[in-house]
Amino acid sequence: MDTPVTVFITLYTANLKAIHGSDAAFLPRMPADLKRETPEATFEALATKMTHSLIGGRAEKDGEAIKRTCKQLGIKHTYKALTAYFGGVKETELTGSYVTTYCNFAHRVEDGEPLNHECFVLPPAAVAAERNGDFPLALALRSAGKPFRHSNGVKAK
Repeated sequence: MDTPVTVFITLYTANLKAIHGSDAAFLPRMPADLKRETPEATFEALATKMTHSLIGGRAEKDGEAIKRTCKQLGIKHTYKALTAYFGGVKETELTGSYVTTYCNFAHRVEDGEPLNHECFVLPPAAVAAERNGDFPLALALRSAGKPFRHSNGVKAK
């Protein structure tokens, strides 16, 4: 079962790719904490972070990719409509870590980085989907054919 958050992230990622996919100047301008090994992973990291910030009321909602995503979902392009669409979920419920079925160790929800162990960086949307109980979607996102980047892990705070 797809959650509103995972559906939004998936559509938003696709819209970012459609708008900026061939823009060689866009990806290098990304903040260092969002840069990933591939453009696809970078777009997914940006979409995940922006969606969480939208839920927290901290993100600018006037970007073209967000406008397109709202239109595709049939929701108004307002914070009130976005809040209603996300079903009142709080940003704090989306951040943190989750022990995945991939390795039975924790990964950060926001970027898929392994916590306190050596592993692969999992797609953030897959970690979030599994955390929300949507195991089929998590498996599909992990099996999408993109190679995972290896990581020595990050220290949990």
